[in-house]
Order: sequence, then structure tokens, then C-alpha cells
Amino acid sequence: MGRIEMFSSVLALGMSLAGCTGMVAGSGTGSNPGNTGGTGAGTAGGGGVVPPGGGSGGAPALVAGVDLMHRLNTNEYNATVQDVLGTMLHPADGTWRAESDGGFDNIAAHLGIDDDQYVLYVDAGKAVAEDVFAAPALQAKVLTCTTADDMTCVSSIINQTGQRVLRRPLLADEVTSFSKVYTDVRAQGEDHSSAIKDVLWAMLSSSQFLYRMEFDNGATTKHLISGYELASRLSYFLWSSAPDDMLLAAASQLTTDATLSSSVDRMLADPKAERFIAVAAASVLARDLFLSRLNQLSNEAGLTLPKGASQAVIEAAKEMVNTQGADALRKFAKLHFRTTATVLAEGKL
Repeated sequence: MGRIEMFSSVLALGMSLAGCTGMVAGSGTGSNPGNTGGTGAGTAGGGGVVPPGGGSGGAPALVAGVDLMHRLNTNEYNATVQDVLGTMLHPADGTWRAESDGGFDNIAAHLGIDDDQYVLYVDAGKAVAEDVFAAPALQAKVLTCTTADDMTCVSSIINQTGQRVLRRPLLADEVTSFSKVYTDVRAQGEDHSSAIKDVLWAMLSSSQFLYRMEFDNGATTKHLISGYELASRLSYFLWSSAPDDMLLAAASQLTTDATLSSSVDRMLADPKAERFIAVAAASVLARDLFLSRLNQLSNEAGLTLPKGASQAVIEAAKEMVNTQGADALRKFAKLHFRTTATVLAEGKL
């Protein structure tokens, strides 16, 4: 039996979490980042909330927007596996799926996963797990007990390693799924160490690791994110990487001003904060590239193309359709965006 088959329960759980708590953008089948319509149980981070007073019988309900689940980009993936597991491998490289738009590589709508990309993630997870278990010092941080088939030992490893890899305490169903990977590998005759190595591989191949998930837990009104979610936001903002053990330990108090302030001070003093400076510099360069490209497209279109998503953008698009036809708009706009579809529909009237 192949390892991906054994990961099936882990993958199914990850996709069920994604379906209940957020929206995944940029998939191989296409997505609609402009669609802020019904998302069932809500979206990750609290997007898609209907304000009080909206709904049937009165004015149309307003949708605040969606918070797309953010996949780790190339730099974040490499930094995360290095900081969390100690590997010096950089499996994310130029052969992976293109993920930038106008020079920006951190836009959730462009950070999707297609079939080919997922195979690369599975291969990368395997390479990282093998590298960790080939180094005794790194292996010891994962393999904290060595009693084969002792599920108390296995659960302890899964919970400890899982919290570091998934950036939060594991759910009971996740512990069960990763435990099944262990028992399946053991049933094939592999030893305890090899089975735990494959559990790590499964974690690194899971959507819970590849995406920074946030949970609404059924809330339909404005609410605070959890301490672990705030820790993840902080670490990827300041370090482009996962929370370290100290930040995870402080998660329960991270929503207080004192703990938040001291944590930020510590993180900025860490050498990993140099990544933040590099990301900021790259963003400045990307903005310059974006503005240059926008000016070039304006010249090609024969009219000024506004920035952002304001009414001015819609009016410019309508002008283009009216003067140059719908085919002209298709050269400059993404057709799967709802605004584009609206403009094209109005242009036919």
C-alpha cells in the first residue's frame, strides 16, 4: 500500500476543516475571490458575517467580505520546516507553482494548490521527514519515546510534534487520524521509528500544515481570534515562519496587551526578524513594479486604469466595454471576478 493511501484519512479531515471554516483560493479548477456570497458555516477569520439588521424583509444583507485561508508561500514553507524541525533543506524552489501577482508573493487568492503542486508538497514532506530522522539530534526532538505500539507514547509524540507543526493544539479527530497512519505503517512491518517518521510526513502533507487555518467555531458575529491564531499571524508577519515554542507557550495570554507587547519586542530582537525587513523591501519593489505595469496597461488600453477596487475601477471598465467592446476588457481583467462579470453583463444591455 502506498503512503498517500494511508494518508487518506488525514487529507479527508483537512479538507473537511477547510470546508467548514474557510475558503481555499487559487485551486487548479479556478476560484472566485470576488465572490463574497454564502459560505455556509462562515469563513476563516470571521469573514462573510451578516451585520445586524440585514436579511430578508428589508435592504439586502451586506457581506463584510471573506478572509481567504492563506497557504504558505515558498519562502514561508522553507523557513517553517527549518525553524520547526531543524532541517537545512529548502524543498520549495523555482519548480513549484507560480504564486506571485505583480511581484507580490503573499496574496491568498493566488496561493492555491493544484494536483501537480500537491504531489510536490507530498514529495517535499517526505524529504524533510527523512532528513530529520537521519540526524539523531533532530530525530530526538520528535521521537520523544521509543516504546513500539504504546499508543500513549504515540499520542504524546503526535500532540507535541503536531502542535509545533500545525501551530496549535491538535483536535481529537486529528490525533486519531495521525495515530491511524502509525498503526497502518506498523502493520506493514515497519519499526516504531519509521512509523513516527511517516506520521511526520503525513503532518507535512496535510492541509492543516500547508494552510494557516483559523476557526470560527460556529460564531456568526464579530469575535476575537484565538491566542494561537494571533501567534501564527504574528510569527508569519515578523518572521515569515511558524511560532516558536515560547510564542506557543504564551498563546493563552497573547491577547493581553502586556504579553503581546513583550512577545513582539522579543520577536523583533530575534535574528529571524531580518526576514521581515527583506519582505518589506521586496514589497516596496513589488509595488514599484505594479505601478509601472499599471501605467503600461493604461497606455495600451487608451484610458487611465485606477488602482484598487473602487467605483472608479468599475466606471473605467464600463467605458472600455462601451468604447472598445467586451473583448478588450478580457485583455485587462480576470474574468472569474464577480465585478468583471457584472460589468460585462451590463455592457450587453
